[in-house]
Amino acid sequence: KDPEHMKVMQNILSQADVFLTSTREKGLKKLGLDWETLHAKYPKLIMGHVTGWGLYGPKKDDSGLDAVAFFGANGLLTDTLMEEGAPPIYSPTGMGDLTTGTMLAVGVLAALHKRDVTGEGDYVMCSLNGTGSWVSSAVASATQYGYEWPRTSYTSGPLSQGYLCKDGKYFYSMVNEHDRFWPAYSAAMGVPEEMRTDPRYATRDGQLQPDNRRYMVDVLRECAKKQNSDELYKKMMAGDVPCCVLAKYE
Repeated sequence: KDPEHMKVMQNILSQADVFLTSTREKGLKKLGLDWETLHAKYPKLIMGHVTGWGLYGPKKDDSGLDAVAFFGANGLLTDTLMEEGAPPIYSPTGMGDLTTGTMLAVGVLAALHKRDVTGEGDYVMCSLNGTGSWVSSAVASATQYGYEWPRTSYTSGPLSQGYLCKDGKYFYSMVNEHDRFWPAYSAAMGVPEEMRTDPRYATRDGQLQPDNRRYMVDVLRECAKKQNSDELYKKMMAGDVPCCVLAKYE
């Protein structure tokens, strides 16, 4: 609380449109930079606040980075595995910050528009934990309807996973309409002719059966090994199958 530093800060705040901070609420109150104090002094100021865990509840004053609050606290690290019992994956650090920052930007823009209309500033807060829970909400909801995690090759859709090709790259597709795309997919993959029309594999209901699914995955693995990823991709594109060759960060 250096007096000269605070004087400079007050001068900046008096001219600013938006004050952005990721300092926890208890720290802001010690510095006199909490929303209630600022709003009383600078009624047109907009405050954009990023927290780890929000403003309420038992964790509100805890430290929190995207690796723990965004990724670690909601299943993204524990359940996004291909092998049950394996250690949690390393979090792709930074994605939580970028996503939460984007959410905050949208709120700040809305507050700026509101100020144009009302002449009054506003307070906008986004938490890493709240945004992480929102990002993973569709996955979390699906667990209530039979989707189990961690997933494996045999519990994932046979047409919605990656297969290692002859060139060492993975071909990956995501097929939600099994019956529609199976003819094009099976032809491109080189599935044996008798299997292409067998209802155990050619229909959505058939491939949902665990034994049928396991057999399909094993067959598709062998088919993929016989082709390069780029040639398989071209064949799939000819049938309009949603797919890609998996890339790496590097």
